[in-house]
Amino acid sequence: MASAQQKSPAFVAAPARRHAVREGALLGVAAMVVLVAMDLYVRDSPTPRNDELIYEFMAQSPFDPHTFPFAYRVGVPTLVHIVPLGHTATFSALAWLSSGLCAAFGYLLLRRFSVDKWLSGALSVLMAVSPVLFVVSLRQGRNVDPESIAIVLAGTLAIVSRRPATLGIIAFLGVFIRETALFLLPLAYAVWAERPWDRQALKTTLMVSVPAVVTYAAMRLAVPALYREQVIGYDSLLGGRREVLTKAAENWKEEVRRMATAFGPLWLTLPFALKESAFVRRGLVLVA
Repeated sequence: MASAQQKSPAFVAAPARRHAVREGALLGVAAMVVLVAMDLYVRDSPTPRNDELIYEFMAQSPFDPHTFPFAYRVGVPTLVHIVPLGHTATFSALAWLSSGLCAAFGYLLLRRFSVDKWLSGALSVLMAVSPVLFVVSLRQGRNVDPESIAIVLAGTLAIVSRRPATLGIIAFLGVFIRETALFLLPLAYAVWAERPWDRQALKTTLMVSVPAVVTYAAMRLAVPALYREQVIGYDSLLGGRREVLTKAAENWKEEVRRMATAFGPLWLTLPFALKESAFVRRGLVLVA
């Protein structure tokens, strides 16, 4: 039976691997240069505050109790703590590098679906300098958005390339950065399964999931976190979801503004993508 990717009219074989990787690497470097150049012409945030301040505290003392759920996102702050270049320099360098990786992985992913090179390159560079990533650059990198987006893009590339071992490594590393890496696991099953209940796809997904899930569960048990009761959405599985939806309904204008800022005109392409791409339709599993 043909795979779901072969059935999809949007999917075609990848270009020669080395050539594509070389193009992606060059594009990532170019995107990083553009991001840094833009940063030079815009005034940076003078001092850390809100989420940025939490990550700064974590970098100063990574093994102390910190605010929930940030306390479990130990990867980047611990690396900043270890690297002897100063927090601002290291946070910024990691954010710029990760934004470049976002462009590179985004380009490779688009090329996997035979999107034209010029369009793949343009969209990937625009993603690297989009408000979500540019704001982190202006705040001296004291956030894990660039790193977590790079992980999700790399994991998605591994999924569509059907590389379970690679996905397992990416998800395992990703949970140290942000818990959103776990969303790669249901996406993997949705893409790999050839029917709603696919025993082989489920077996492969479970094997891939074990290192990441066990590691994150261990961190939740071992790492102390503060003020959980003050964070909406974590009351219980159903109660937390209800609380999030209630808050979103009360502040719907702000939520719409955030989504528009994050994804911009890409929302306009969603109906066409759902119609043409089996991969996009299977990705709706993440909405559930």
